[in-house]
Amino acid sequence: MPDIRSDKEARRALDKQKAMAVALGVAMGVGLGSPLGAVLGTVMGDMAVGVPLGISIGMGLGVSGGVIYGVVLERQAQNEGQGGDGT
Repeated sequence: MPDIRSDKEARRALDKQKAMAVALGVAMGVGLGSPLGAVLGTVMGDMAVGVPLGISIGMGLGVSGGVIYGVVLERQAQNEGQGGDGT
């Protein structure tokens, strides 16, 4: 893999992968947050509050997971660019 510090195309490709990781995290967060919101709404007795709350929690967790995965991708690319073994 080319060095991401000097190769613009490699950097662009890595940025796209990181953005896709965050987008996937958001999508998964919404998908998991909707049932969580339904449960919260049932427990709280107010679906109008519970569902958006559950979706917000799911999206927040999804974004966090996507960002963490993006950092992992960047570190792997840096290690490979420096001739490391990727660990």
